Amino acid sequence: MSCTQPGNWLKVPKHQLELQEERMGKIRNKLTLYVLAGLLSAGVTGAQAEGQSATASDTLGINVTHANQIELRDFETQTGSKLIVRGNPLFAKREASGSLPSVTERLPEDILVVLPIERIGTYGGTLRGAAGALESGTSEILSWRQVNLVRLDPTDNSIVPDVAKSWAWNDDKTEITFTLRKGHKWSDGNDFTSDDVVFWVNDIMRNKELTPAVWGNWSHGEATVQVTKIDDQNFTFKFAKPNPVFLHYIATSGSYFTPWAASHVLKQYHADYSDGANAAAVKAGYEDWKDLFKRYYHKWKDAVTATEKGLDVPTLESHILASATDGQTRNFIANPYYFKVDSSGQQLPYIDKHNERFLENQIWALEVISGNIDQKSQNVNLADYPLFKENEVRGDYTVSLDKGQIGPVLVFNYTISDESKQFAYNSVKFRNAMSVAINRPELVEELFLGLANTDQAMPAGVKFSTDAQRAHMTGFNPDLANRMLDELGMTLRDADGFRMSPSGDDFKIFWEYSLQFTRSPEFPLLIAEYWRAVGIDVLLKEVTTELLREKESLNTLEISMEWDLPFAWNLLAEPSIYSAPWSASGVVTGAPWANYMNSNGAEGVEPPAWVVKLREVAMAFSGSQPGTDEYLDLGSKLIGLNLDNMVIIGTAGAVPQINVISNKLANVPSWHLNAYRAGMANSQQADQWSFK
Repeated sequence: MSCTQPGNWLKVPKHQLELQEERMGKIRNKLTLYVLAGLLSAGVTGAQAEGQSATASDTLGINVTHANQIELRDFETQTGSKLIVRGNPLFAKREASGSLPSVTERLPEDILVVLPIERIGTYGGTLRGAAGALESGTSEILSWRQVNLVRLDPTDNSIVPDVAKSWAWNDDKTEITFTLRKGHKWSDGNDFTSDDVVFWVNDIMRNKELTPAVWGNWSHGEATVQVTKIDDQNFTFKFAKPNPVFLHYIATSGSYFTPWAASHVLKQYHADYSDGANAAAVKAGYEDWKDLFKRYYHKWKDAVTATEKGLDVPTLESHILASATDGQTRNFIANPYYFKVDSSGQQLPYIDKHNERFLENQIWALEVISGNIDQKSQNVNLADYPLFKENEVRGDYTVSLDKGQIGPVLVFNYTISDESKQFAYNSVKFRNAMSVAINRPELVEELFLGLANTDQAMPAGVKFSTDAQRAHMTGFNPDLANRMLDELGMTLRDADGFRMSPSGDDFKIFWEYSLQFTRSPEFPLLIAEYWRAVGIDVLLKEVTTELLREKESLNTLEISMEWDLPFAWNLLAEPSIYSAPWSASGVVTGAPWANYMNSNGAEGVEPPAWVVKLREVAMAFSGSQPGTDEYLDLGSKLIGLNLDNMVIIGTAGAVPQINVISNKLANVPSWHLNAYRAGMANSQQADQWSFK
C-alpha cells in the first residue's frame, strides 16, 4: 500500500489571479482560512522552509545544547525572530469548524523545537509496522510514539529533555525535581500538570491493590518512590537511597512505562475518588473497581490500546489510538496537541498515521520484501538477512545489521508448582549439565549466520564482567553433561532411552515458548535436540506471549525466555534483573521467593540462602556510584553469584539486529544500538521521520 503524500493544492496559477479579478476575494478568503487552519506548512511551504531552516546536519549556526533540539525561548533568542508555528493539514477541517482549537492554542508555551536529522519534513503518510499480537512484540511500534520525562541521545548516551523541560538533582542523588512545560495538554485538550504525576505515584504506584509489586527503578527494597507537588509545573521525586541512574532508566528500558496518568479521566473509576466506583464496576460486569480501572490504566500502554477503552484515555504520545482494534490491526493518528515543532515552525509529528498489523512471524519476511512494512527490527529472524539483502531494490528499503545484544536465554522455574520437577530445576548440577549440552558454535553458525559470540548472559559494557565469566559453562561437553546427570541420580532410562527421575518416575521437560523470545523458530528445536542427546526428553509447544505470561504468573511455566540483557545503567537501575524474580517488570523465575522477601515472610516461599544473599548484593549494588571500587566489587559479586548458580543459561551474545527501513522515509538516523533495554526506536525520534 503506498503512502499518502501531501498534495500541491496550494499552487494557484498566477495568471488566474491577474486575469480574473472578480475571483480574488474568494481566493484570498480561502488562503486566509488555510493559514488559520495551519495548512501553509505543507507542500510548497514545506519545500521553501527546507532551504532556510536549521537541521541537525546544518544547524545554520544555532547552538543546540541538547542533541538536535532546543527550547523555543533559546531558539528565538539565537535566531532573533519569533517562530511562527503551523499545524498539520490533517486537522484543517476540525480547526475551521471550531471543533479543534488553533495550533497556537494547542501547543504549550514551552515548545520543544526539533532540528530534523536531514530535512524539513512534509506532512502525510502512514507508517506501517508489524507485530505478533496485541501484546506480543509491540514495543517497537510503541516506541515510535512513546515519550517520557527525558529521552536518550543515542550518539553519546546522554540524557536530553522531552516531556520535562528541565530537572535538578540534590547533592546525594536521592531527590530530583522536574519542571514540566507550561500549557502542555493531553491529547483531549485538558491540561497536563504535576497533579497527573502525583496521582500516578500515590494512587496507582503506591496503591497495593492496584500495584502489589512495584516495578523497575521506582522502588528500593520495600521503599517506593515518593512525590511532592511544588506547583502545576514542578514536582520532586524522593528515593530511599541514591539513584544516580534514574534518568537513564526512564530514557531506556523504563521509557515504556510513563510516570503519569490522566487523573481527570481515571479518577471516576478509582474508589478513593468516586464513592460509586465499585458499584458501577460490578453493575457493568466487572469483579470490582480495580478490575475496571485496569482496563483504563496499565503500565504497558499497549494493554490499554488493545481494547476500545483505549479510545477514552488521552495520551501525550505523538500518535493516539484512532479506532478500536479488530484483533488484526491497530491504527493511530497524529496527536493534535503534541508539544514539539520543527525549526520551520511545523508542529510534529510529520507522519499522519501509524498502522500496526498482527501477523505470524513467518509472514514478516514476505511482507518486508514486498515493501509492505516501513520499519521492522524487533523479533526478526537473523537468518532472513540474506533474503532481505537480495530484495532491497524490489522492496524499496535498506536493510542493516545494527549492534544488538544477547541471543535467547533459558531460565528454569525453580519454584515450579510441580514438585516432581523441583529436584532437577533447583539443582545447579542439572542446570550446568543443560548448559554444557548445548553446542553453541553450531547454534551460532546455523541460526545466527556465524555472526554472534558464544556467551553466557553477561551485562553489556561493564568492567566487572570478564572473559572467563562469559565463557563459564559454555563449552560443548556432552560427556560432562551425562556425568553430571548420572551424579544427580538420573541413571534409569525409560523404554525410549530417556532419563527418569531418581525415584524412577518419568521425567520430561514441557517447554512452552513464544517466537517473540526465541530469535529464531528453529532455536527450541535445536536446543531440544541437544538435550535429548544427553537423555533429557523435551516436549515442545508454541504458544502466545499472553499465555506464557499467564503461566508465569501462575507459577506453572517450566522454562522462561522473557529476559533481556541489561546495559550498565539498566543493571544499576533494575537490580532485580539479576535477582529474584529476575525481571524488572514481570516474572521470570522465583516469584514465590521474591514475594517472601518483599513481604518479610508474610507471603510466598522462603528462599535458599544464596537467593537472599543475591538480593542483598543487588540492592547494595543499585546504590553504588558507577566507576567506584564499591561498584566494581558489588557488580562482580552480583554476576558471580548468578554464574555460580547458573540462574540464566545464555546461548549467544552480541547477536546483530536486523533493521529494515523504507527508502521512502526521511530523517531516520543510524541506529547506534537496537535493543529492548535501549528503548527500541524511542531514541531515534520517529516523531520527526517523514515521507520523502
